[in-house]
Amino acid sequence: MNTGEKIKNLREEKGLSREKFGALINIAGNSVYRIENGLNLPDAKTLLNISKTLDVSIDYLLGLSEVRTIQKESVDKIPYDIKQKLLKLERIHNQKLPEKLERIGVELIEISKLLKEI
Repeated sequence: MNTGEKIKNLREEKGLSREKFGALINIAGNSVYRIENGLNLPDAKTLLNISKTLDVSIDYLLGLSEVRTIQKESVDKIPYDIKQKLLKLERIHNQKLPEKLERIGVELIEISKLLKEI
C-alpha cells in the first residue's frame, strides 16, 4: 500500500470527508484527492499535519515502519528508583565539568544495574 492509499484508509477510518480532512491539515479537498491518488506528494509541513491529524507516525505513512504510532513510554511506568537516579542527573548541572562527568558516569552505571534487575 502506498502513502496515498494509507492516508485515504486512515482518513476514512476517522470518518472524515476529503474536505473536512483538508481543512484540518490546511489544504484544499481536491489536494487531498491528488495526494490520496498518488498524483501529488505532500510537502513536509503537510505530511506532519497529516501525521498529527491521523495519529500515526510519519514513518508509517511513508512505508518505513509497520508500526502505526510511536510508542511513548509513560513516566508512570518508570520504576521509582530509576526516576530518582534520573532526577540526580538533572541536578548535577551546577558542578564543574570533571565532577559532572564523574557523577554522570556513576549514576549511569547505577541506572544500568537497576535496569538489569527489571
